[in-house]
Amino acid sequence: MKHPKSVRNSLFALGSAALLSAGLTLAVAPANTLVIQWSGEMVTLDPQQAFDNNGSEVLNNVYDTLVTFERNTTKLVPALATNWKVSSDGKTITMGLRKGVKFHSGNDFTCADAEYSFHRLLVTNNASSTAFYLSDAMLGFQYWDEKTIKDTPFSAIQNAASCDANGNLIFKLTKREPVFILRLTGTWGLILDSKAAIAAGEWDGNEATWKQWQNKDLNNSSLNKTDYGSGAYQMVSREADQAIFKANANYWGEKAKIENVIVKIGGTDAGRVLAIKSGDADVISYANINVVKQLKGANGVSVRQFPDAGASAVFFNQAIAKGSKHVGSGRLDGKGLPANFFADINVRRGFAAALDSKRIIEEVLGGLAEPRTMPVPSTLPGYDASIKTIPFNLERAAQEFRKAIKGQVWKNGFSFEAVVPTDGDALNAMNLLKQNLERINPKFKMKVKTMTTNDLYPALAMGVVPLTISGNSAEIPDALALLSFFYFSEGVFSVHTHFKDVQIDKLILQLSQTEDLDKRAAIVTQIGRRGNELLPFVTLPERFTIRITRSSLKGVKENFNAFRNTRLLWNSLSK
Repeated sequence: MKHPKSVRNSLFALGSAALLSAGLTLAVAPANTLVIQWSGEMVTLDPQQAFDNNGSEVLNNVYDTLVTFERNTTKLVPALATNWKVSSDGKTITMGLRKGVKFHSGNDFTCADAEYSFHRLLVTNNASSTAFYLSDAMLGFQYWDEKTIKDTPFSAIQNAASCDANGNLIFKLTKREPVFILRLTGTWGLILDSKAAIAAGEWDGNEATWKQWQNKDLNNSSLNKTDYGSGAYQMVSREADQAIFKANANYWGEKAKIENVIVKIGGTDAGRVLAIKSGDADVISYANINVVKQLKGANGVSVRQFPDAGASAVFFNQAIAKGSKHVGSGRLDGKGLPANFFADINVRRGFAAALDSKRIIEEVLGGLAEPRTMPVPSTLPGYDASIKTIPFNLERAAQEFRKAIKGQVWKNGFSFEAVVPTDGDALNAMNLLKQNLERINPKFKMKVKTMTTNDLYPALAMGVVPLTISGNSAEIPDALALLSFFYFSEGVFSVHTHFKDVQIDKLILQLSQTEDLDKRAAIVTQIGRRGNELLPFVTLPERFTIRITRSSLKGVKENFNAFRNTRLLWNSLSK
């Protein structure tokens, strides 16, 4: 692969892209350039660390997966894999791979690259990694812990994904996983240029060094800064507030219709509104929902509403880690709260009754949301709209708090910090909850602290955050991954919630092994009902995905797919 500096210098002829790279702005985005302005950060471009939508959108335009979804459907179609065969027991999957594909470096794509990509995913799998989507089926556990580190040999990694003599990729799973191939559509299934990655100092792929990379922190990996993909676009440069991409002229798939893409990060909502109205930007996001109201009906601007594949909630930590700086005195003395505060069901019910979902919908989400009863999209089979959730009622909340921890919560009060990402919606929703709690009893004190995503994820993994707002998206049209994230005691988010229910765990494992669609839906409903009884979190309203673009940008509606991480593929857009 070329050194990043040489790549950037060779592209000064891009004109508008080069001007913006130098810090200048344009009056109107040229026809050959797609200008995107995002309110939120692009946390990482390491595929197995990218939970955020912005990073995922970039990654799915720079890299390729083995399989993907066709346009705005849920039909599975080939990408770098051209065909696949599943054994009768469901545990062996053989994939034929596309010939003639070149990475952006000029290296040829081979089975060795696919093998390396999945080996790296499994070896470096850490508590903040997306690897759990595949690791559970490939190794039999979601992420490394003391036991799995001790008991798992390197041969398990090698056997999980390997190449046969004909250049086919062979997955050997530890158990039947009905949705495994569907899961390969996610960012965790992106294929890396192994030669370029190794040359840049990434893991060399060998057993002699794998322990050095096991469970490794990837926040500063070279993949966060450099492009090792084969996708329709390649990265020219990346700075803290901007990234520039050019079309891959040798792309094996649909050729890009727009030559350059400029992603600008940060700024203000007012600046983005001005940019989309003037044509200085083709696509914008927003921090405050009022932007949507401002732009509806604006000349030359399209505001489109799409179904969302995600779910979010207010999460309780039932066993706050020792040494947390967010719990004050650490005792129920009015100056803090104890580690097991949220283990009391009456505490959780009190918080649930203090959460005003109607105000969140109207004031935080601009009316662009609906109440929901369980943490899966209402479009998925098994969603149960009849579940009776705890309604907003401050008197009910007070009753629950009076019963909590033998009456000590009401008598003594509490003081702690809730922590949310630096996202306007999460902050505003938590502040509404804070206001209601402090109306119920003047001894109830909750501060709301914000953290960047880079800081919040490690804090959640350490178990030191008492209360947060978080969520996840269904990476495929199936509820299993979301339910695992929200409920499963061995799931990736359990390190924060410390929630465990044997019955729910059993149902999730049953769901993972069930192929019949009707039976899967019935299990999803059971989990939702049981979860509502135990209340490990309070599900937030189901918001819509809003896309704000210039009206002249074509292919947005036809290309949008709620179950594809990227949502939009840039090569399908045109002006």
